[in-house]
Amino acid sequence: MTPRIVRKTGDAAKLRSTRPVSSESRPLTKRELEVAEWIAAAKRNHEIGKILGCSSRTVQKHVQHILEKLHLETRIAVCIWWYERRLADAGSTRARRKSLRV
Repeated sequence: MTPRIVRKTGDAAKLRSTRPVSSESRPLTKRELEVAEWIAAAKRNHEIGKILGCSSRTVQKHVQHILEKLHLETRIAVCIWWYERRLADAGSTRARRKSLRV
C-alpha cells in the first residue's frame, strides 16, 4: 500500500477486512473479477459499465457482491486485494518456472 493511499483514507487498518477471507467464501464470478480489475484501474461505475456493456446499476450490484464475498468495506480495499492477488500469482508463476528449470 502506498503512503499516498494511507494519507487519503486515514487509518490503514480500516482498509483491511475485519474478517479474513476463508476458503469457505464464495469465489468471485468471472464478471466480478473483471469489475474488480477495473476498480483497481480507478474506473467509476459508469465507466466500467461502458467498457463491459452494461448499466452502472449492474456494475453497482457487482461491486456490492465483491465487497460481500471478500468481506471488504471499500473500493480501495478491493484495489489492495487485486494487487496483492496479482503479486501472489506472479510469485507462484516464478516458482513454477524455477522448478521446471531444475
